[in-house]
Amino acid sequence: MTTIVVLAGVLGLTTVSQAQTDTTPPVTTDLPVIPTSELEPVPLRAVAGKDRIVVVGRNVLFDGSGSTGPADRPLTYTWDFGDSQQFQGIDASHIYAEPGTYRARLTITDGTVVSRDTILVTVAKDVVVLITDTSVTKEYLKHYRQYAQANDTLLVVVRPDQAETTNYFTEQGLTQQLIASADDLNQAQTIIVWTEQAAGLTALTETKRILAGNEPGVNSSLSFSQKAVIYVAEKMPSGALARLAQNAFNGLLSRYIMLTTTTALHTILADPSPDTLIERLQAQNFDYQILGRHSERTLGSITPFNFLSYGLNYLINRGVSTDTLFLLLILPVVATIIAFARQIVGIKAFGLYMPTIITLVFVATQLKYGLAIFAVLLATATISRIIARYLRLLYLPRMAIVLTIVSFSIFAMFILADWAERPTILSLSIFPILMMIILTENFVEAQIEQGNRQAIIITIETLALAVVSYLIVTWDWFETFIMAYPEAVLLTIIINVVLGRFTGLRLTEYLRFRRLLKKPPLLS
Repeated sequence: MTTIVVLAGVLGLTTVSQAQTDTTPPVTTDLPVIPTSELEPVPLRAVAGKDRIVVVGRNVLFDGSGSTGPADRPLTYTWDFGDSQQFQGIDASHIYAEPGTYRARLTITDGTVVSRDTILVTVAKDVVVLITDTSVTKEYLKHYRQYAQANDTLLVVVRPDQAETTNYFTEQGLTQQLIASADDLNQAQTIIVWTEQAAGLTALTETKRILAGNEPGVNSSLSFSQKAVIYVAEKMPSGALARLAQNAFNGLLSRYIMLTTTTALHTILADPSPDTLIERLQAQNFDYQILGRHSERTLGSITPFNFLSYGLNYLINRGVSTDTLFLLLILPVVATIIAFARQIVGIKAFGLYMPTIITLVFVATQLKYGLAIFAVLLATATISRIIARYLRLLYLPRMAIVLTIVSFSIFAMFILADWAERPTILSLSIFPILMMIILTENFVEAQIEQGNRQAIIITIETLALAVVSYLIVTWDWFETFIMAYPEAVLLTIIINVVLGRFTGLRLTEYLRFRRLLKKPPLLS
């Protein structure tokens, strides 16, 4: 034992007994706290994000949150968007007014040190996504990209990284690339598919399904309702491919799908707007076929049950607007609804023509704007009539003054709409405005002939019928059904024949005469 103690003393160790070990507090292993001032400082580094591809007039979001800097000093973030506009803040938004390539710079400073980072922002008049595969050579793609750039159009090419052995793997590769290009798909109004068979259309449909939120872990959304999808091939696509394209439309629910040849690519890239594309291809005698809700039943042979579908398909492919054709198809439907309300329910309104036209105005202007315009016109007409009455004028000159004041009120409404940044009102054509003025004239006439109370009741009934009709005809299911089965409109003739033979009491008459109906018949 003595030897052990001596050895411990030589080595500088301390011996303790078992009892001492049990009562000794545990030895802490915590490291000493280093003052904040002695920690290695976080370097100041500006991070502006990735290069951007945007469209003229679209809001661009800039995010500098990836930047780093010392926590004990206030940092100043300054964005220079490259078009003589600047903004201070860690996040910023900006709208470019002209196409071009801009260098957006983020500058961060803590008062002593400055850090900068620059990204490229490519601003194009239009963005077109081209979905292709390895069957299209890189020389072709380079040519079309340069041609699009010369026309202020940015052509974003989505192409598998390498040649795929089967069509299945091509679709998988394209789907992955499209998901990665979701921002470009959102901005593009026109999407071109140039692949062997329908691999590009299938990949696009699958991409939409994934980005719509049906895939776990994906929180993005993508709508094709305002986009045109164009499938191009060396020769005009066959009927079998048209059926596949129709199936793709049913999945995408795009504005339309067009089948055409590669000879039309220059015309498409020169101005890819879906609004004028059909008209321009028709003017240059290009072969094309439009697929949409209207064409699903025209891919087979014509029969007595789908002849209107063939006519609808023919007119759309000849350049007639689908909106115009839809308004024509719903006109007898709206008229039948109003006839039912008159004959069965007992709502009077301003005849049949006026509520029908007001319904079409609401469809063209959206309900909230239509009601707002009508309320302004109605109030203006009422005040104008009161003022004109004191002049003791004859009816027609008095109405002319009323309509003059109403016209000036519309002029003032346009100025207020511009000040409030309401482009929907500013884009209204003269047609819905004239219809509103006609209804205003009817209202004033009813005030003169039947009194204010009756005029207000009839006006409310007219608006109620127009609103109900609007809600029915703008129902997504109804619109899809009418465009897919336009022959259903012919059923309104049978319904109106039945309504025309109805001679019973109306529902409102049951309410008016309910006391008489409850009384027992008099004994003879």
